Amino acid sequence: MSEHAVARSRTVADGPVLRQVDLSGTFDAVTFRLTDAGMTKVVSVTADGLDSYPDRFRLTENDTSPLLGFPHSGISLRSLKVGPAAVIRAAQEHWQECQPRALSLVGENDDLTWYIFCNLPAGVVLGTVDPETGDFTPSGAPPALPPPTASLGGQ
Repeated sequence: MSEHAVARSRTVADGPVLRQVDLSGTFDAVTFRLTDAGMTKVVSVTADGLDSYPDRFRLTENDTSPLLGFPHSGISLRSLKVGPAAVIRAAQEHWQECQPRALSLVGENDDLTWYIFCNLPAGVVLGTVDPETGDFTPSGAPPALPPPTASLGGQ
């Protein structure tokens, strides 16, 4: 999928470089975040799930992003041994009530890290997974409570 995302991004960016991969917790959206070689814009290529056909990938451009402030050589998925399903399993072994919220793969070259966010009854928690070994490390931060949402009922 990443090769198709890079190819698709070439339609709007010269020398695209893969910087990050984001997945929804249910894998119904996969977004590849790339920059052009000059680090002037971010191109996001989004697929509706892991089985989405490349001709259905959506492309968006943005000229402001934290990805533009940290120039590096990009990420390489060649050494990736632990995929998103294994990341979720590792988090659920630690937090049995984990409802996956989102996953992100970031890093430089082969030095990558998976981040997983889980919904728990106490709030949202974060952990990391080594993409070569599958070792899970929970964050030391307490669960974060999602912001309240407005309700129209009860009036």
